[in-house]
Amino acid sequence: MAGDYREFQDDRCRKATKVETPVLRGRHPRQFSHLNNWTGGMVAVSAVAAAVPLGLNRPVFWLGFGILVAGWALVYLSLAQRYQFDRALAVSRLSGLFALAAAVPVWALLQALPLAEIAPAIGPEAISILPSASLMGAIRFTIYILFFFLVIETAGRTVRATRIGWFVFWGIVAHAVWGLLALNVLGDIHFWGEKLAYNGSATGTFINRNSFATFLGMGGCLGLALILGRDTARTRPVAAHAFSERKLETLATWIGLVTIWIALFGTQSRLGVGAAAIGAGVCFAAFRIKNGAPALRVFGGVAFIGIVALVGAAVLLGQGLIGRTVFLEGSIEARLSAYRYTLELIAARPWFGHGLDAFRPAFETVHRPPLPGKFYWDRAHSTYLSHWVELGIVVGTIPLIMGGVVAGRLIKELRRRDCNFSLCIAGLGALATGAVHSLADFSLEIPANVILLLTILGLGLANRCRVSPGVGRAGP
Repeated sequence: MAGDYREFQDDRCRKATKVETPVLRGRHPRQFSHLNNWTGGMVAVSAVAAAVPLGLNRPVFWLGFGILVAGWALVYLSLAQRYQFDRALAVSRLSGLFALAAAVPVWALLQALPLAEIAPAIGPEAISILPSASLMGAIRFTIYILFFFLVIETAGRTVRATRIGWFVFWGIVAHAVWGLLALNVLGDIHFWGEKLAYNGSATGTFINRNSFATFLGMGGCLGLALILGRDTARTRPVAAHAFSERKLETLATWIGLVTIWIALFGTQSRLGVGAAAIGAGVCFAAFRIKNGAPALRVFGGVAFIGIVALVGAAVLLGQGLIGRTVFLEGSIEARLSAYRYTLELIAARPWFGHGLDAFRPAFETVHRPPLPGKFYWDRAHSTYLSHWVELGIVVGTIPLIMGGVVAGRLIKELRRRDCNFSLCIAGLGALATGAVHSLADFSLEIPANVILLLTILGLGLANRCRVSPGVGRAGP
């Protein structure tokens, strides 16, 4: 029965693949394809390498990365116009999403304006209590937009998008291997020198364990979706002998995924492990529902298996994680006090905010007992609260709206495709991982994690194939 189903899947995907022939127009279609290949390579390397210099969590690092992205985008647009002058940009079908994204840096620039000089009657100072930080934040968000543009433009072809996905997955496996070696073999060191915090926890190339956990969790969702996609949409017969090339590849991929999860437990990040488990559950459930299983039964089974697997893995691998979960009371008390002060900041400036990237000086204006003075908070430990403090409720809600829009488009793409839908599911899983962890942490305020998330989401949104002859076309 299973064999009959796989043969049906093979035939369905072969039919879809046959019509996926690029219809290229313009003067230099081959050169344009090469341009996309090189840009796709840059995207893949960036998603993996961005985490190496402290997760890009220093202005000098993300500014350097931004110069690379901006320069590449300028060259790409120039050459694309030369090679394919009559081709519309792929991002045009996502114009509403890009317009929403652009509202964030535009508002941050307005927050940084010296109002006293422009219009003295408006107020004595800028909206932002730290205008220089808001200006830098606007630049950083613009870099994200440019990078997402490059992902969408170059991932429109199924083969290229899948190759990028596999490269990113194995790059994250390499990060997991380094994190485990640094923790267990090399004496709990940090990649850039002496480890000053989070001793006994895997941090990889990041500063803290929670950011590393989100990075690994999103990579785990990508790997799981790619593995399940290989089994769902076969393109060639499976060899009969046990040591066929395809079976060895599948075995190696599962080993890589297990390595990611071992490193995840090594981070001792409570919410990081939980968010990654939810993301993996979303991936698995989406595949089962797409293949015709009843949704209620799927969710019940995924929840049961997930709980059993997490408990078993925690007992075997996560003694430190269990200890941090048991002795949770002290950290919860401090966190709740900080959240109360954060809500005070939101209530003080609900519409205009205190300025993008200005949370730390704003928090010091309300910092008082019972939160000890030795506790300083440069982030809200909730990305949603942080956006509302810095940008105001209206603009601060835009990233949340964007996440909902992206999730809706991924689900729409998943429903319309008969094959090659694994990257859509990877996007849903990665988005769920980041959204859940952002409830009580700031992992998606770390640039490298944003770059990885944008890469996975872009692959899911841009990777397109026809579902029947004569409908749509693949990008060059």
